[in-house]
Amino acid sequence: MKLKIAGSLMKYGKTISEGQIMGIKRIGILVFGLVLLLAAQNALAVPAGSTVAYKSLSDVVFTMNGGSAIVDCAVSQFTEGIYAGKYLYTYQIENVNTDVGLSFFSVATNNSVIHDIDYDVDTVNPFTWLPVDDVSLPVPVQSVEALFNKTIKNGSTSAVLWFVSDSPSTLAQGALFGRSSSGPHYYAADLLTPLPESVPEPATIALLGIGSLLASLSSKCRVF
Repeated sequence: MKLKIAGSLMKYGKTISEGQIMGIKRIGILVFGLVLLLAAQNALAVPAGSTVAYKSLSDVVFTMNGGSAIVDCAVSQFTEGIYAGKYLYTYQIENVNTDVGLSFFSVATNNSVIHDIDYDVDTVNPFTWLPVDDVSLPVPVQSVEALFNKTIKNGSTSAVLWFVSDSPSTLAQGALFGRSSSGPHYYAADLLTPLPESVPEPATIALLGIGSLLASLSSKCRVF
């Protein structure tokens, strides 16, 4: 289909003036801006409530493609508010000097109960930051992951990613993924993550069972 421009645009037998074209462009820009604004409004700051520092691990280095990215992670414990006694985990990614555009981050949560999860707005915000199974909280969660539709480029920093867990911290693997002109890149390093939920060992369960049985037999012997 040929297009003719002479003060107006002819397409599919309909005439669209240049003024209308500019109006359509302005509407498109406005819609795009509203989408970004709504995305920012959906993000939540770290939950209210006093906290005390529990553990921190700064500048965890992910060496990639001749450069590096770092992740700062910290754990605080709420002393008041709706999450009193629970633990706040925060992560922030910085692309220090690598040409890899970072688009994915994940961290194991070891089947600990997650009560809330979100991010605090910054230069590069995630498109999603959710439990891997996308379940309704609070429930035990194996891992959480962030997907960025705008990559974290050289010199850029991500939003602060956070979640609230029942469990104090241990070390487990976190991962970063991205692409450069040479292809995809995946890197892993130890980060602060929640301790696994405690589950009695089979031997402990067996001992408890034997103890209950002996107590029952003892009471029966006393009856006779």
